[in-house]
Amino acid sequence: MKHFSAILLCMLLFALPVAAERSGFYTYALTDGAAVITDYAGSGGQLGIPAELGGCPVREIAGHAFEGCTALVSVSVPEGVLRIGESAFADCAALQELRLPDSLTEIGEAAFARCYTLPEIALPQGLSAIGSGAFEDCRSLKRISLPEGLTQLGSLAFRGCHALQTIDLPDSLTEIGDNPFAACGCLREITVGEGNPALAVQDGLLYARSGHRLIACPDALGLTEAALPGDTQSIGAYAFSGCAALQSVTLPEALLSIGSYAFEDCRALQAIDLPLGITEIGCNPFLGCGVLTSISVSIDHPVLSVLGGVLYSKPDRRLVSYPSALLMGTYAVPGGIHLIGESAFSGCTALKTVLLPEGITSVGNEAFRRCLKLERVQLPESLTVIGDGAFAGCRSLTDIALPAGLTALGRGALQDCTALERFTLPENLSPDPSWLSGCTALTEVTIPDSVTEIADNPFSDCPLQRIVVSDAHPSLAVTGGVLFSRAEKKLLCYPSGLTESSYAVPDGVLSIAPHAFRNASLGAVTLPESVTAIGEGAFSACAKLYSVSVPESVTAIAENAFRGCAPALTLSVTRGSYAERFCDNEGISRVFQ
Repeated sequence: MKHFSAILLCMLLFALPVAAERSGFYTYALTDGAAVITDYAGSGGQLGIPAELGGCPVREIAGHAFEGCTALVSVSVPEGVLRIGESAFADCAALQELRLPDSLTEIGEAAFARCYTLPEIALPQGLSAIGSGAFEDCRSLKRISLPEGLTQLGSLAFRGCHALQTIDLPDSLTEIGDNPFAACGCLREITVGEGNPALAVQDGLLYARSGHRLIACPDALGLTEAALPGDTQSIGAYAFSGCAALQSVTLPEALLSIGSYAFEDCRALQAIDLPLGITEIGCNPFLGCGVLTSISVSIDHPVLSVLGGVLYSKPDRRLVSYPSALLMGTYAVPGGIHLIGESAFSGCTALKTVLLPEGITSVGNEAFRRCLKLERVQLPESLTVIGDGAFAGCRSLTDIALPAGLTALGRGALQDCTALERFTLPENLSPDPSWLSGCTALTEVTIPDSVTEIADNPFSDCPLQRIVVSDAHPSLAVTGGVLFSRAEKKLLCYPSGLTESSYAVPDGVLSIAPHAFRNASLGAVTLPESVTAIGEGAFSACAKLYSVSVPESVTAIAENAFRGCAPALTLSVTRGSYAERFCDNEGISRVFQ
């Protein structure tokens, strides 16, 4: 009876997820009697992943488990593994050899993205699904054979595999996403068996039989002009992406939709006529078409219109595409428009001023990205959303006034705006560190009273010299040019543009916030007896820092608090203190006070 009870208990334990376990360099979880590798902390090199961990067979490599292991040269995934998760081996830039087991059935999204040196892959016969972007930007990949039995191929699965020259699609493949072979600059041929029920190749172009959808035009096919079959109803996203020789396209009257970025980087395309039947159009289909000067649309078109060479969508009142070849220095978007579409102005190098009218509520992701001459943008009070990277890389933009009603400012919205000198944070929004990343001229930031929380020093990558906060601010204060939290008595940000060689933190401060001194040019810092905690990366990348006086009151220091500091850094500590033990554990020089 006891033996039976033990077996039952073991079965119950294996049936439930358990906390993370460690074995050597591997972190894993046990679920239903199988091990799932969740992290790897080894040095890389030539690696054979174990077939068992914790006495259980390894069945899955979880998402991000080996991501960014830049020293990994060769990896062998053991027999028994069924699935490789999202971004599991992404950014393993030195990976040259990959051995996959016959048991493998699924490769997740971006699983091997940006494995730049991987020359070939042998996919197992049991593989049934390859996720979106699975091998994106594997630039050295020359040979890959898709197995019979593969049923799903995700969008952009092999995007940017510049060395890939030919690809044969198996008859079993029935589900295929947006152009899996976009920007494969050497791809000259896609072949499909005559018996394939879902796919067909005509004049070198890949189509889906269902919906008469054009999926892909191989970049190296070298077409200078294309006339699509009369029954083509849809041009998929990225379908002609990177077809640099394409000068003209004739679209059939039966065409109903054009997907996002369908003609991206067709750098020779000069003009295009959009037929009357189009009912749907995605994000800027003509992004990067550097010589496109004419988009033609019938005046009677029910869905589309062109005003001053700019393409609009009527149903959602959206500006779809401002051709980058237009040479206007100033552009005023007409009234009645509600949305600036994703990437709508991206790469327009002639624009200096853009005026957005009242009524516009959203500026899409990367809408003005890399408008290199853009100096001024007038934003309306009606604007509530600015998307990710909306103004990223606008290197001539010196100032931007955000409307009071803004409810969302996307990641990297102003990233790499290298001429931006002043910035006022939007009302009621806690700043994200990515907003101003790479703004190398930013010297002044104003924080309105409605912004009550500042976390992880969002200004650490900027050479700030001045932070402006009103005396009436409910939770923040600036003393001696340094930003503090009133209630928590925490030092939040020491501006990295200040030029003092030493700094004494005021008495009464209880903690140093994460990244508070990051990139500061200080040589010496003195902490008062009131300080008890030093946060993550608090003094990281302080290349000139040689001395920090840490009092006995400090009982918590994040392990990477001094990462990237000068080799000569020495902490002044009290004998027997927590700070002394920290220095000994982390290999940081110390002297006794």
